[in-house]
Amino acid sequence: MAILLAVQQLNCMGYNNVAILGDSLQIFKSLNLTETEEGKKKISINEATPNIVDILALSQLNRFCFHWVPRNFVQYADHLANRARSSMQQYIFIPYSFIEKEDSQVEGFSPELALVTVGGGNELEEKLVVRPTSETIVNHPANVTRWEMRTKPFIRTLEFLWQEGHTAHATPEEAEKEAKQMIEIYTRFAFEQTAIPVIAGRKSKLETFAGADTTYTIEVMMGDRKALQAGTSHNLGQNFSRAFGTQFHDEDGERQHVWQTSLAVSTRFVGGIIMTHGDDTGLMLPPKIAPIQVVTVPIWKKETEKTGVLTAASSVKEVLQAAGGVPIRIEIGPRDVSSNCVVVSRRNIPGKAGKVFGISMEPSTLVSYGKEKLDEIQSSLLEKAVTFRDINIVDVKSYEELKVAISSGKWARGPWSASDSDEQRVKEETGATIQCFPFEQT
Repeated sequence: MAILLAVQQLNCMGYNNVAILGDSLQIFKSLNLTETEEGKKKISINEATPNIVDILALSQLNRFCFHWVPRNFVQYADHLANRARSSMQQYIFIPYSFIEKEDSQVEGFSPELALVTVGGGNELEEKLVVRPTSETIVNHPANVTRWEMRTKPFIRTLEFLWQEGHTAHATPEEAEKEAKQMIEIYTRFAFEQTAIPVIAGRKSKLETFAGADTTYTIEVMMGDRKALQAGTSHNLGQNFSRAFGTQFHDEDGERQHVWQTSLAVSTRFVGGIIMTHGDDTGLMLPPKIAPIQVVTVPIWKKETEKTGVLTAASSVKEVLQAAGGVPIRIEIGPRDVSSNCVVVSRRNIPGKAGKVFGISMEPSTLVSYGKEKLDEIQSSLLEKAVTFRDINIVDVKSYEELKVAISSGKWARGPWSASDSDEQRVKEETGATIQCFPFEQT
């Protein structure tokens, strides 16, 4: 069939997830949707009940989304880094003595540690920490636990999935280069794949990761103008290698401690995508990361029309159970079958304005049109997010201007040469934190 040929060609162009939507099930139901007075569905992530049951209820979307985030990211990261990376698996339980070896990690993670003190009915000789991060055992793509007091789906959960990486180097210069290269990869991934205009930069001393010399970050402005730390890369110096005695022989045969880095993005990135691009209708995913780029909807009124419509639609792909956020929807009805045309709807343009009628089923036409529109959607989502971010950033020249900007719900950008105590005072008086010192200075 013409549609099947078009789909196959879209696959070759990198848009490889196309399906038929028969019985539509909205993934977004898992996100605790509420009905507004107008009867519209609306995102309510911020208002979601902070209960572990709510987190478990999200498992369908969590699993669904995370099928594409790690795989697409790792391939993209390897492409940019132009070198092979090895994956490994380690244990979820860490002896507490390992955590104690790096003092700043104990201090930084203590409030969020989940400890196992009893096993098999007997008290353990040494407490075990349920992995909050893996510097002390070195890791991989994994699940980690942080004992959060106030949970929020995807953004702050007791357990989450992440892609975690670690490197060791012979010189501090190599480690610094690696840490900066990885935050650049995260930045490009955010812009080019997820259409999120992150701000990349260095964390302040007070916001630096426990155990790191320097932390680099990508920060997202979400739809509610809240900030989200979407990914980090840390220069760990020799803090962990000295604590654990990790050494190598240098060119002169002398034993030296390695210089380490660590990096990670997590399911929090999924939350950032939802909160950046979602609208009152629900989930909206950029085409380059959407699990399904095109969904075909069979439509008929009479039973006699059913066979012809389904025959045309079934050549696309098997029925999709959950299709929230699909960028393009193709509708096929009896008239469309007879005219060899389809109706194409764009997710990012609501209502009739987003519908185009009379698109030919002829493979080359449908492929060309579909590729063009998917690229347009990707670009328009990024452009919209950039505009939203920029109009909500205020340039300030004084503390008073900073307070006005923060009180109005904006982000403040300005010069900073104050002390840690000044930063703490700003945090206490305004509730604001320094997200980063941007690499790009205006």
